[in-house]
Amino acid sequence: MADNWPGANKVIIQRLEPWTEDFRIDPQDWSLGLSADVNYKDVDPRIFEIWKRFYDIGFLQDFGHQCILISALLRRILKMHGINARTEEIITKYSHDGRQWNQIIGIPEQITHAGNVDTHRVVVSNGLILDWAHRDSIHRMFGAMSPRGFIGDYNKLDKVQELGFFGQVKWKQRETHPGTLNIDYYIREDVLHLTRMYFERYLMR
Repeated sequence: MADNWPGANKVIIQRLEPWTEDFRIDPQDWSLGLSADVNYKDVDPRIFEIWKRFYDIGFLQDFGHQCILISALLRRILKMHGINARTEEIITKYSHDGRQWNQIIGIPEQITHAGNVDTHRVVVSNGLILDWAHRDSIHRMFGAMSPRGFIGDYNKLDKVQELGFFGQVKWKQRETHPGTLNIDYYIREDVLHLTRMYFERYLMR
């Protein structure tokens, strides 16, 4: 049966948002801790724009407590944009001496409040650590003056990296926890759905 409601035969073309030429933000304004060991001007501006897109589209708010999901989604989107990326499990040690904040995420021997073994996953891209899933572990624990995520220097693991206003962070490599393989399986459809959601709004190239 043919549709007979007004406008039924019209094709609606939605204009997708393109990249912003030489996009830049003040990381502090967007709750992003940028390591002093990372030269701001050397970072692909698309990385900063994807952070803002994740912020605007609600991924950081809705899924910023799920590091495996956020990292799988970020890795997939980066690769679809032609940016090299892989995921890696890691230990994140965050501190702010002035505010006496300390938090460690991803210790293999640590049991979380839900009774699960603690693990933490990030994305590594062109020498950068993209550690973008700290909605609960840091941001909600310490408040609006703390970061939601970090960009760090992967070549300086095991060394403290200064974040200026946001304090300090240190990353340490760890073995992949076998239980995360099950999580990878269970989140596959979520990653595909969120990827489609992202590219319904933003141009791929």
